[in-house]
Amino acid sequence: MSTTTNTRVDLDHPYWGAGLVMVLISFGILAFSLGVLARCGHGTGLCFDTATHASGDAGIFAFVIVFIIGVALIATSGTASIRTQTKTAEPPAPAVTNIITPPAAPQPAVTNVYAQAPAEPATTVVVTPRP
Repeated sequence: MSTTTNTRVDLDHPYWGAGLVMVLISFGILAFSLGVLARCGHGTGLCFDTATHASGDAGIFAFVIVFIIGVALIATSGTASIRTQTKTAEPPAPAVTNIITPPAAPQPAVTNVYAQAPAEPATTVVVTPRP
């Protein structure tokens, strides 16, 4: 007899998109804090500036916090369902063997013998002729 068990786990990550956005925002904060992206145009635009590399402690701290929150949102599973199904194989049906026995020998006929009373002795008659 063999047993087969199948387990299926379904996870739903409802905050995956929000977590991805948070991770991307955290890299933007990191870029600003390292000075790779700087404000230019008197605060009206963004430009790529490799000359200044000012690192701000607040920017690094904000990066770490937002990054951790984003990863936590990605990893959060809202719902989970686990289904387990067990199948036990039925043992095969036993083989049927027909055994044919020869018919029994016929019973001998029964003869009832009754004891008879002994026959009475025969009467003897002696006949003698007369002269």
